[in-house]
Parts: sequence; C-alpha cells; structure tokens
Amino acid sequence: IDPANCVYMGDDLNDLTVFELAGISAAVANACEEIKSRADFVTRASGGSGAIRELADTILRAKNVDPVELWLSDKDKAVGMQ
Repeated sequence: IDPANCVYMGDDLNDLTVFELAGISAAVANACEEIKSRADFVTRASGGSGAIRELADTILRAKNVDPVELWLSDKDKAVGMQ
C-alpha cells in the first residue's frame, strides 16, 4: 500500500516521521501540541476514549457511507432496525 493512500493517527513527537509519509495525518485530542498543529485532522475524543471510532466515522461519512447502516445485518434491515 502506498503510504500516500493511508491515514495515520498519532499523539506524540515520535509520530512526526510517519505524518510526513501518510496521505492524511490525524491526532487525538490529548496529543502534544506539536502533533496537533501538524495534523490534517484532530479528533474531539482523546486517545482511548473513542478517537479511532470518531476518525473511522468521519472517513465513512466523507465517502457518503452511514456508519450504522454499514454494520446492520440483513436480518436487522429486514425488520426495519434502520
């Protein structure tokens, strides 16, 4: 996979090198200021408190995919749990 086609999330200075390689860089809310200032996206959630989910949902919505609809089973859809 070409790193330019990847998203990388970090929280500290050791993540800066990968930030330069990734197509999109993301930082968690409780990341150090240097990381947040260089990130393309900063989550509202802190690391360990839903930051990955927030980033994943943001990516899905940007692609016009409803995160809930994505995970509903065919059975759930058949009984109207949408």
